[in-house]
Amino acid sequence: MKKRLRLVAGAVSILIMLVGYMFYVQSIQGGQDTVVSIYQNDENGTPINSPSPIQLVRKAGHRNPFRPEISGYILRSNNPLRELLPRNNQTVRLQYRSSLTTTELRDRLHDTNYWQVGTQNVTTPVFNATQEQTGGRQVGRISTSRDGTYWTKLPISYPNVTLKKPTFIYQNNRLTLFDRNRIYDTTDFHKWHTRRLNFKSNQFTGGQLQTVINTPDARAFVVIRAIDRKTQKRQLYYGKWYEIQHKIGSLRRLKTGAIQLKSSLTINRVGPHFYLLQRQGNYVQVLKSNQLDTSFKKVAKIKLTVNKHHTINSINLIATKRDRMRLFFNVVDRKQVQLGTYYQEFSSDLKPLNQPRKLASDFLWTSFELAENKR
Repeated sequence: MKKRLRLVAGAVSILIMLVGYMFYVQSIQGGQDTVVSIYQNDENGTPINSPSPIQLVRKAGHRNPFRPEISGYILRSNNPLRELLPRNNQTVRLQYRSSLTTTELRDRLHDTNYWQVGTQNVTTPVFNATQEQTGGRQVGRISTSRDGTYWTKLPISYPNVTLKKPTFIYQNNRLTLFDRNRIYDTTDFHKWHTRRLNFKSNQFTGGQLQTVINTPDARAFVVIRAIDRKTQKRQLYYGKWYEIQHKIGSLRRLKTGAIQLKSSLTINRVGPHFYLLQRQGNYVQVLKSNQLDTSFKKVAKIKLTVNKHHTINSINLIATKRDRMRLFFNVVDRKQVQLGTYYQEFSSDLKPLNQPRKLASDFLWTSFELAENKR
C-alpha cells in the first residue's frame, strides 16, 4: 500500500513539474520579442511600398497585425505568416503582380489626361506624410490622373534599378523610362530592356538628360543640358526621339535668351505652348514659347508662399481648365526632410488664385515630372 502511495505521489510530482515547465515556457515565449521582416516586391524584385522591408516587432504568440493585400496588385507567392506571430525571427519575401491585364494598363495610360513620372524613396520611414531624403534608395514610379487633383500609381512591375530623376514617353504601346544615360523600355509592363544613351556632339560637352517632351502631334523630343563649346555656358539642346532605332536625331539649341540656366529647371508642354520653369530661391521664373524652335520669352515671376527656411524642387505646370493652370512643387526643410508635394491654382496669365494646398497622393513623390496627355 505504501509502495503504491509512493508511486502515485511520484507521478503527481512529475505531472506538477511538467505543468510548471509548460507555464514557464509559455511565460518565456509571451515575453519574447519576435522580429519579422517583410519584403513586398513586384515581379522584378522592386519594392512596392515604403519603407521596405516592413519590420514587425511584437511579442511571440501575439496576434499578427500584417495584412498582405496591396491595392492594384495580386499576391503570387505563399504568405507563411499565420494569425499568431512565430517564436523565432523571420524574413518573409512576398511577390506580387499587377491586378490589371496588359490591355487594361495600356488603356489607362492612353485614356488618362495627365501623367506623372518620378521616384519614391523605399528605404526611409515616412512619418505624418514627411520623409527624410538623405541616403534613401529611389525607384521609378508612374501615376495617372483624370483631373490633375487625384493621382493613382500605375500598378506595374518597375525596373529594379536606382533612379535619380526619370522622365518618360508612351508611344505605340511602348513605355520608355529615361534616366541619366540609360533608357528602360517595355511593352508588357513587366520585362524591361536596358539601353545606353549617347549624348556626344561637336556642339557641346558634358551632356546630361534634362527631359523628354511629348508634342501635340504625337512626336517626342529629348532635351539635353550641356556646356556650349564656343561660349562655355550652359545651354539646352533638343532632338527628335526615334523610337524604333532608340536614338536621338540631330540636335538644335533651344533659344532661351539671356537667362542663366540652372540645373533646377523644368520644361513642360501646356496645351500647344512650352513653358520653362526655373527656381530662384522661393520664386519661380517662367518663360514661354509657342514652338520649340522659337524663342522663349519671360512671362511671369511667381512668388511661392512657403517658409523662408524651406526650399522647393520638382516644379511643374499643367493646364486644368481652359482658363486655369496649376503649379506643382515639392517642399523640403533645412534638414532635407521632404514635407510633401503642393499645388497652387493660377489664371491663364499666371496670376495666383489661392494659397498652396498639399497634394493627397498614394505615395510620397520624391522627385517628379508631369505631362499632359491632351492632343
